[in-house]
Amino acid sequence: MNQLGLKAKKVSCGSLHALVLFENEEGKQTLWSIGNKSGSEFAHLGAPEDKVGDEEKPFREIQIFSDRVVADFQAHSSASIVVIEGPESPQEDLYNHVLPEGRKAKGLLHLYKKGDQWQYVTEEEYEAKKSELPDLCFAVRCPIADVPSKEWPDLSALASEVLGDQITSGEVVHEGFHESKTEGDVKGPLYYCRTLINHEEIEVSHSERTVKVEDIHGLNPLIYIRVAKAMKKGAKLPSIALEKFYAQDSRHGIDIEIVPDLTYEKNAALITAT
Repeated sequence: MNQLGLKAKKVSCGSLHALVLFENEEGKQTLWSIGNKSGSEFAHLGAPEDKVGDEEKPFREIQIFSDRVVADFQAHSSASIVVIEGPESPQEDLYNHVLPEGRKAKGLLHLYKKGDQWQYVTEEEYEAKKSELPDLCFAVRCPIADVPSKEWPDLSALASEVLGDQITSGEVVHEGFHESKTEGDVKGPLYYCRTLINHEEIEVSHSERTVKVEDIHGLNPLIYIRVAKAMKKGAKLPSIALEKFYAQDSRHGIDIEIVPDLTYEKNAALITAT
């Protein structure tokens, strides 16, 4: 490896392979695996099968980490664990909405179209302006780039389909909807999202009280429809395709491969045969 101008900075050895963190003359670090496949097992080496069978050069760079900063790693018997660094401040600007004229806002943003113009009510403005919101509007926590260019559901048309004509003097109770966090009745404005996550349809319902509380769906960039009036019996709100509003790169999602260790597993068929 010296011929490549690489200097080993850290090594972890397992029973079948080793992981080495190298650093070049410019200070860039790369992670390599040393060893070849054992039988049909090669995933722990972090490379395609055709790259792990060279007896003369039993080492290769693990390309998936070439543009990442490796914080730590461990080579086990037939597995590798790699920890990569994230941003120094992962929460910084995560929920920063960029509004017209460059104004920024954090937290839950309410938005709706009035005529040809989009209107925005920030989390800080909500208490003072919530009475100005239409019966149906959108609410998002994760920023959406270039809001006017997206194909949004027509809430004006939807309102005539799903909202009832009954006017109540008290707090609205949305029948058939329960808070995803507490399973309690949704009283007051309903925040509802129906969408596909990992090819599975989910429905999330919140009240004004719970919509900003973290739950199992908090990591997903949900787009809520806020409903301020009681809905018609049997009325349904539409599903929203998140991929039309949020971009995905090639690294989205998590892939996990589980390989059982059968070293000490009894082979009943072999015992019977012998």
